[in-house]
Amino acid sequence: MGVLLPLLAQLTISVTAPDTVAVLEPIMLTVEMSAPSTRPPRLVAPDFGELSVGRTTASTYVERDGGSARVHVEIRYVLEASRPGDYVVAPFEARLGGESVRSDAIRIVVRGPAGLTVPPIVTRAPFDATASVSVAATVSPDTVYVGEQTTYQVAVFIDETVRNRLRRNPGFTPPELRSMLAYDLSPLRGVLPSRKVGDRRFEPHLYQRAVFPLVPGRHVVPPAELHYAIPLSYSFFSREEGRVLRTDSLVLVARETPLEGRPTNWSGAVGELALDAAIRPARARVGDPAVLTLTVSGVGNINMLPRPIVALSWGQLIPAQERVTIDRSSEVIRGAKEFDWVITPTLSGPQELPVIPYPFFNPRTERYEIALSPVDTVTIASGSLVVSDDATADTVPLLPLRTAYRGEQGPPLHSRRPYWLLLVTAPLPAAFVAFVRRPRKRKTVSAASILRGLGGRRTKLTPGELRRAYVNALAQRLHLSAGTLATRSDFARSLRRAGVSAQTTDLAAALLGELDDAAYGLRPATVSALVDRAKRSYRAVDAEARVLLTPASAGSIVLSGLLLVAAAGTLAGSIPEEEHALFQRGSREYQERRFVDAERSFGEITRIAPDAPDAWANFGTVAWAAGDTAAAAVGWQRALRLEPMARDVRSHLAMYQPTSARSFAWVPPLSMPVLAVAVAVLWISAWLLALVRSAGRTSIRRNTIAVAALSAVLLVAVGILLDERLAARRLSVVGEVTMLRALPALAGDAVLTVHPGSIVRAMSRRGEWVLVQLENGREGWIEAPMLVSIARN
Repeated sequence: MGVLLPLLAQLTISVTAPDTVAVLEPIMLTVEMSAPSTRPPRLVAPDFGELSVGRTTASTYVERDGGSARVHVEIRYVLEASRPGDYVVAPFEARLGGESVRSDAIRIVVRGPAGLTVPPIVTRAPFDATASVSVAATVSPDTVYVGEQTTYQVAVFIDETVRNRLRRNPGFTPPELRSMLAYDLSPLRGVLPSRKVGDRRFEPHLYQRAVFPLVPGRHVVPPAELHYAIPLSYSFFSREEGRVLRTDSLVLVARETPLEGRPTNWSGAVGELALDAAIRPARARVGDPAVLTLTVSGVGNINMLPRPIVALSWGQLIPAQERVTIDRSSEVIRGAKEFDWVITPTLSGPQELPVIPYPFFNPRTERYEIALSPVDTVTIASGSLVVSDDATADTVPLLPLRTAYRGEQGPPLHSRRPYWLLLVTAPLPAAFVAFVRRPRKRKTVSAASILRGLGGRRTKLTPGELRRAYVNALAQRLHLSAGTLATRSDFARSLRRAGVSAQTTDLAAALLGELDDAAYGLRPATVSALVDRAKRSYRAVDAEARVLLTPASAGSIVLSGLLLVAAAGTLAGSIPEEEHALFQRGSREYQERRFVDAERSFGEITRIAPDAPDAWANFGTVAWAAGDTAAAAVGWQRALRLEPMARDVRSHLAMYQPTSARSFAWVPPLSMPVLAVAVAVLWISAWLLALVRSAGRTSIRRNTIAVAALSAVLLVAVGILLDERLAARRLSVVGEVTMLRALPALAGDAVLTVHPGSIVRAMSRRGEWVLVQLENGREGWIEAPMLVSIARN
């Protein structure tokens, strides 16, 4: 029944509910509100009293007509009554701004339950009457069709004298069912009759499950377990003895549905079903979304029901949410499953929702039947968007293609033997020189060490000895003979050529002049002060002078560079003419807007040359133009992983699915060849510096060598992580619209809808099902044929 109250034909409220229901049967109460606004009105719900409130859902949509808009709100309550009687739901109130409107009260009659039906397992099942506690299990019927319900029952018989001694309720562990979906049925209302065997009376308890086999064949139901404990005496402090009872294993045979009479569009629905359809709003506009809801209701495995096949000539359809309502209060599973589609109308005027067929197999009649939806009509108003392929085909701008085809990339630098051979042999020259020039028994002390040690000796130091040590230290540092520094002019010229600043050179030349005067007795001087100045002057020259390499060291650098270039270079092989011809043909077809043909041409190149980034990039672009989002995602993802620094591909990917650095689909803008060259340069440079240090031609700090070598090692670790991310071994693209399910079966609860082009990460696999993780962290099961891997070949 329903009540509709308008307030000045503006704010309205409508409340509907069934007139009569049975005890514990779900009561669907629907409240609909509308107002001339884009802001939804607020609902003030009454106190439901003895009616318990279960699930509540709400939906809102805005209907536009010209410059006006009207908001519609629908709220559904699932109520339940625990006892029979007449129930009155007080009026609902809708408020918007300063206006409000109330509905009438709703009266619902709740019927009493039918007489208690005692299952045969309670009255006729054999059990061990000599034991104080016994169990029995049955599955009825034991032969069903795939998707048909059978009932699994376990009866527990407890001697009434023992029942009074039990201190706690027994624990029951149901069997683990494979290839079957099970629902626990609600306990029977009422008291089951006791079972009398001889002079003993047993109290029965019943556990029931509705079982649906998912695959044909012979299925074994494992034993169930009952755990209980009996006191050893009647004393309150008596110890308890734990016991375990197991039922017998049962066999269930599932038959495949017959091939005779099977409709071509049958997708696996089994049960006794009916179909209903509704479109909201009843008036829509071209380009504005509307919602189509198909409700499949009846008896059967509601979770297992597949989505109906719908096609409209006046709008585009996108599958949306699914909702399931299951009633387990009776011996058979019944309920309803709602399927939503988002409709984008493309034609204006009155449009008809055609009759939608939903074929199913009825196991009761053992034949295929078809449920038909009622015909509905919706009025589509003209809108600003006119979606017409013919009208817009020549006006939609196209994404640019790559015009040059470079063929397949050669093997990566880090995968070649010469590269690693070069890195392995780089330390050998330095090690060899260090071994040859290892300290002998007669240790040679450098001139710089002699200079640093002056001033601490007990013997008196003469100015001549100080001058000799100072000049020898500088000559050794600059790789010159001491004779070239004899005069002050030669001395200053040599320092300047070595890169020493003018100020430091002038101070060193002045010091040399004072040492000359002191050595020849022309001017008295304090030797200790001259020693300190000589040490400071040497340190300044050592810090500013360039590192001078020997010809052998320079030759080693040149040779290493040549080896690196030889290893980094790729052998430019000739590109097959077939690939060139396909590339040119695909580009021409794309410009002519024959997108499907262009996708086929570039796809053929990727099959022949799977490591050609230009082919993958263009394949993604033409697939995007053809409306194939999944293929576009595959092409662009593989192109970007071949060329991580390609800006065009990165910008294309950002159009439909932008990713952050935290996303598992994010590709770092760093190329493996660049990283491999950086590793080689740092590693070889470190060992060349070690070679120069070992030769004793210059003073190079060990810290410099260690930093270069450590940086190369760290870059190797970065390269390993980068290579793993670019390989994308566990990443896939969803190829078609599918449902993310909680269990690896078609009967599993649908978590959410996954659209084509979504990138998922595989966690594990079970048969034909893959456990995946979405970008938002949600996990669920998807059928393996729905996924296209983007892993590197």
